[in-house]
Amino acid sequence: MGTDVVFSDSDIEHFCGATGDTNALHNSAFMRQHGKLAFVPGMMTLLYAVNLASTFLTDGCNLYAHFGSPLFSGEKAVIYAKTFSPGEYRLYAMSGGSDLLSSNSGYSGIMIERKEHVEVQGIERKLAVSQSQLIDFSVPIRVGNNVSNLLFAVAYSSRALLEGLMNPKGEGEENVHEWMEGRLPVYASLSLQVERILIPKGELAYVTNAEASGKRDLVCRVSCSHAGNRIYTATYAAKAIAERTIIGMARNI
Repeated sequence: MGTDVVFSDSDIEHFCGATGDTNALHNSAFMRQHGKLAFVPGMMTLLYAVNLASTFLTDGCNLYAHFGSPLFSGEKAVIYAKTFSPGEYRLYAMSGGSDLLSSNSGYSGIMIERKEHVEVQGIERKLAVSQSQLIDFSVPIRVGNNVSNLLFAVAYSSRALLEGLMNPKGEGEENVHEWMEGRLPVYASLSLQVERILIPKGELAYVTNAEASGKRDLVCRVSCSHAGNRIYTATYAAKAIAERTIIGMARNI
């Protein structure tokens, strides 16, 4: 049961290049310097699974995800989606007995349940979108339909969020930047409400904010729109972790 998937260094390069993800942990050349395999972006695994349940992706649906064990370049994962209950589709990804899309906090899935959208207050960043980006994005997650546009808009939010964390504007972002102390955000969970599925042309606008608590906990919120029409709102929970610590967790070559 499920689809066997192996994400290569080239797949990761296409995905990260298209979505503007410059995290060195996904760079095979950088990771080889440490004798390690590159991390597959958790969003890459999630969106591959979401694509398998694309018929459930409609205006008003909700996507939720809990990220479990990491996956590395060249490792095989078995990814599938199935109906869990009326109006709910569960997403699964396994590799070597490890669960990639669930944790002690919960599962991943799609629910056909319209909820009231929460307005996101923060800094707006407009990111250009080219046709070549959309094509490069679609290759590694094996998607070629209109759903690809929504999935791209979701993945592209990581660039806007990282811009806010690494290149802050305003006091709020500067405070979180100082709190990060050069650490990297590692996603633990995602809750996303789809308002409408649109074809992004020219640019996407992202309004983002982040709140830090304790020593490692980070909550990031984002609203994505195109030409004044909101596509989705999302909340990410993340942990701030030092790069050297994450590298130590990677699989040896």
